Amino acid sequence: MEGFSLKCVIVLAIFGLFLSDVRALKENKSRWNFPRTIPIDHSCNVAGSCTVEPSEGVFMEGFCAAMCPNTSREVYDYKKRQACGDDSCRCCIEEKEIVKRSPSLRCNLIDSKDCYQHGGYCQDWNEDGACEAGTRLSVHSTPLCLVRNCFCCKPQTKGQPLNQGYHTVVFLDPHFRTFDNRQYNYNGQGGCSYVLFQECVHNPSFFVVIHLDYKDKTEKTLVEDVTVHVDDMAVTLVYNNDIFLNGKLLTKPLPWKVGDFSVNRYSEHVKVTLDSKFSLLWNGKGRVAPTVNPSLYGKVCGLMGNADDNPDNDFQTQMPDGTLQPTNDTRAFGDSWLIPGSC
Repeated sequence: MEGFSLKCVIVLAIFGLFLSDVRALKENKSRWNFPRTIPIDHSCNVAGSCTVEPSEGVFMEGFCAAMCPNTSREVYDYKKRQACGDDSCRCCIEEKEIVKRSPSLRCNLIDSKDCYQHGGYCQDWNEDGACEAGTRLSVHSTPLCLVRNCFCCKPQTKGQPLNQGYHTVVFLDPHFRTFDNRQYNYNGQGGCSYVLFQECVHNPSFFVVIHLDYKDKTEKTLVEDVTVHVDDMAVTLVYNNDIFLNGKLLTKPLPWKVGDFSVNRYSEHVKVTLDSKFSLLWNGKGRVAPTVNPSLYGKVCGLMGNADDNPDNDFQTQMPDGTLQPTNDTRAFGDSWLIPGSC
């Protein structure tokens, strides 16, 4: 009799799970958990205008903001004075004003934090169209030094590049190459966020999320930012390599580290690491290059696939009942990893 009662309990439990799955499907709910959307706080502690001297004797008027809009650029004072008086603020100058004043700017006197963070310095483009001997052109060089014919050059170094071994990549348009080296294009929807990869369980210990936006008022999208969720922390890397922690600009010196979770800045990338799990590089221009630890091979899912050394099964769509279903439809695969409520 006891055995019969136990069987009844098991049957009822299974039937209860089945009903919950049916109810979830009817209510268009999912048994998958999704990371919360983290709004970026662009507010600035200092309001109003600012005056900056990017080159000796040349003054520009701008406005203070936590992040400069697309029509403007952050401009630095060559004497390293804080034009807005606060680390949370930038002195933003309209692009048309920079172009207008650029003939007065002397390249070797421009203080460009962007160029310095890339390990270089601003110098005039020589007649041969190259940096000086012993130096090489930095990636995305021209915008780093404000002025046409003024380029960010960095010392030529030997050895392996920083991203050696980072075979997985997401870059403009956007193009994807999964952990198992399957390449595909997925445009997604601008203004929406997608799971790039996560621990493939219903309550993951981490999520890595990309946010897409439209490129230059076209129908093509690009990766506007990438957010790493670990426990109650969310680190967001945005264009121009600003770093936000839980939506607030991170002004603490790098490397920043809490437990196994760390962020550091290198010459041309920001690197986020979760020890024994994964690391990723972000170039501040829409390119993401993650790699996972061998302990997670076959245990991740998302737009980067499952890292099981088989590219043929990378396209797995999320089903509302908490399972994964294989597909060959790129659109259906990508759409299934959209984070509800992120658009």
